[in-house]
Amino acid sequence: VSQSRYSRLRLKLTDGFLERPQTQREREIDEWLYQNFRTLLSHLNPNLRTFFGWDLGRVSDLSYLFVTQEQPNLSKLPVFALELQNIPFKQQEQILFWLCDRLPRLSYGAMDSRGNGAYLAEVTAERYGRHRIEGVALSNPFYAEHFPKYRAALEDERFLLPADADLMADHRQVHLDKGIPKVAD
Repeated sequence: VSQSRYSRLRLKLTDGFLERPQTQREREIDEWLYQNFRTLLSHLNPNLRTFFGWDLGRVSDLSYLFVTQEQPNLSKLPVFALELQNIPFKQQEQILFWLCDRLPRLSYGAMDSRGNGAYLAEVTAERYGRHRIEGVALSNPFYAEHFPKYRAALEDERFLLPADADLMADHRQVHLDKGIPKVAD
């Protein structure tokens, strides 16, 4: 567990936000991003490679962005997480692109590519390069291949987690299903 300069930000909008004109929604989101991220982004080390993971949600499920930077010892240290709830898909795209445009040395992003996430993963790969953005479809073969690597990275401290109760609770949701480690639905 890391005690780095980790921040978790949340944005939850009311149903009425979707009724506003698109230009007004874009302007409000831009203002929120600037107010909430200008200082945080200025603390990122511009010499380190940056990585992110994105899970798309909309109303009942949160959209979740997790950003790390690779340290000189090659471990990945968490920088920030962003939770979005009830955010229109177009504004989620706006938020993701705004942040990706400002992440130093953006090297790789793994994105949920199931359902509506497929669209956002596709347009993000088009914008930032298919060599940097990968769509991920969670499935038994994915879990079987990647969970052992993830666990090893945590145990070897090549991937550090912030001291965050919600994130720890999420990690405790992993269980074995027919011998395959996976997250409960």
